[in-house]
Parts: sequence; structure tokens; C-alpha cells
Amino acid sequence: MELRTHTVGGKTPGRLAFSASCMARRDGKLGPERRAPGGDRLEVKGTPPAAHQRTVDFEDMTCFLIVEAQGPDPLPPEADRLRFLQSLKRTGKPVW
Repeated sequence: MELRTHTVGGKTPGRLAFSASCMARRDGKLGPERRAPGGDRLEVKGTPPAAHQRTVDFEDMTCFLIVEAQGPDPLPPEADRLRFLQSLKRTGKPVW
């Protein structure tokens, strides 16, 4: 199986990390019909919350957007987290 992943990310000096990754299989079997229904999910991870993750299932790929506090910097305010997590825009099909 061929899997293509596209990832971008960045980290502040205080280790606050932002990342976005999308995965697609060449055979297209990564779509929602091949697994439990997902759609668009927003999750909070850790106690106290150390990360917020948005998962978006498209017909032929899945994308993850994550804001994570990995060091001394706290998570940004909710408005800033949501601005990043809601920034994903699909403009076409994956290209092989």
C-alpha cells in the first residue's frame, strides 16, 4: 500500500506546537466508508488539557490539526486555538 502524508508545523521557543497533517492512500481505502464513521471531530487531550486536536475525514483522506503545549508555554486562548483548528480548507483531490 502506498500512503502519502503532507505535514506542516511549527513550535515556539516555549514549545507550543502547531501542526497539520493529511494522509491519503493511493488505493483510496482511507475514506470513511472503510472505518467507523468519523466526520469532523474536535478532541481535548491530557489533564490538564495539553492539546487540542481536530480530525477531518474526507472521502479519500484524513487530516489532523493539533495545538499542543509541550513545554512551559500554556495553550493559547480558545479564540486563537479555534482560528488554527478551523483553518483547514480543501481545494482539490490528492495528487500522486
